[in-house]
Amino acid sequence: MIKKKIKKYNMEFYEESKIIKNINGEEFTLILQLDNVLIKDLGGNLIGEFNFKELDYNKGFKITHAYTDIYNSNYKRTGLGEQAIMFFKSCKGEADVYVSSNYERQNDGSHLTGQGEIFVTRMMEKGILLNLDSTNGFCGFIDPRDTF
Repeated sequence: MIKKKIKKYNMEFYEESKIIKNINGEEFTLILQLDNVLIKDLGGNLIGEFNFKELDYNKGFKITHAYTDIYNSNYKRTGLGEQAIMFFKSCKGEADVYVSSNYERQNDGSHLTGQGEIFVTRMMEKGILLNLDSTNGFCGFIDPRDTF
């Protein structure tokens, strides 16, 4: 993992990056900028992006927007999304990452589209994402590790 100092808009922050391979053996760079993971090909072209929002009370993060097909739908289902989430979690101290698993537009504008439901279900089955049920209780979290 590479860490470098960036100055932008009169602010300093650290940007972390990592070179990965998708299931087809193609190389990409994951770049963490604040709470966003950019996915770029080695030529620097943006392939996709995952946006995260920190939840209240240090409860983790929520994915608000995600895509891996800005220019080419052939990058869907090649492992880039899973690696982007795992990279984000490793940069944030293995923080929990939640996602709303319904098609209704949330207050932050997030909602599932296209193959989003398949991706989210698969990531929850693997334990990479946790389900955020915005209509349940004070915190609204349903953690699959809990027993009812």
